[in-house]
Amino acid sequence: MIQSSLNKLPTQLEGMAFMLHDPVDKLARPDRLAWSIYRFTSSTQHSKVHDYTCFQYATDYVLEAIAGVPGKWYMTGQGKGIRPQHLIYIQRNGTVEKYRVEHIDYYSSPSDMWSATLTKLG
Repeated sequence: MIQSSLNKLPTQLEGMAFMLHDPVDKLARPDRLAWSIYRFTSSTQHSKVHDYTCFQYATDYVLEAIAGVPGKWYMTGQGKGIRPQHLIYIQRNGTVEKYRVEHIDYYSSPSDMWSATLTKLG
């Protein structure tokens, strides 16, 4: 059943799996749900992508450059399951920017809030 459903996915979705991080019983707008995308590059290797393109800067997350260190950024946001080496996509100035998580610390309360050091890719 699942395999037959996967065969019907559009080409750009093949090799990806989507995961909803918010509780199902939580009332939320669909565009505000925290989704992650797994992009499988081989059977043993994958990168996890956290898509923050639908979130708003200064409301849902904060991103600031680290002074004197080109390409390094601090980000504070919310979402579970983010780990070092995962990728974060953010939309700024009409373009999607990609960042790799170098280090992340989760707050104790709320437990899904975090602060991370990122490297800008591309």
